[in-house]
Amino acid sequence: MRILLAIDGSTPSTAAVQALEARPWPTPTSVRLVSVVQYLYAPDTPLVPEAGLMGEGLEGVYRQLEQNAHALLNPLAAHLRECGFTVETVVRLGDPRVEICEEARRWGAELIVVGSHGRTGLRRFLMGSVAQSVVRHAPCSVEVVRAPDLDGHAAEGAAAH
Repeated sequence: MRILLAIDGSTPSTAAVQALEARPWPTPTSVRLVSVVQYLYAPDTPLVPEAGLMGEGLEGVYRQLEQNAHALLNPLAAHLRECGFTVETVVRLGDPRVEICEEARRWGAELIVVGSHGRTGLRRFLMGSVAQSVVRHAPCSVEVVRAPDLDGHAAEGAAAH
């Protein structure tokens, strides 16, 4: 089985990892951890004018964000290997809603597991819903995992297949 696990370091993505670990999977199961660094501006535009003057525009900022993403994925990959999975890590730059689906398509994923912040209404409209977009555009089945609330219960409607 080939499972693409989208990670952003949030509580919902931690819940997605825990959901993956909690189930028996066929042997062998390969997991591709993917983290997407979202472009906020054109790559050659400085984030602030002073950054461009120092020779450290957005390119340097994105390089640091990529390093941070690798630092997030590497220990998680080691942990999942200890759990018996074959694991690869990938960091992509772009729109997470697009890159997660494209990575699943390129790799031939059979399942995408993604956490959801559970935003609704105006917050979802303004910030977008990565999980919702992945469900709509994925080339395979998608499991959406919501982090438990303070009482330890998963949010209502936590999974979409």
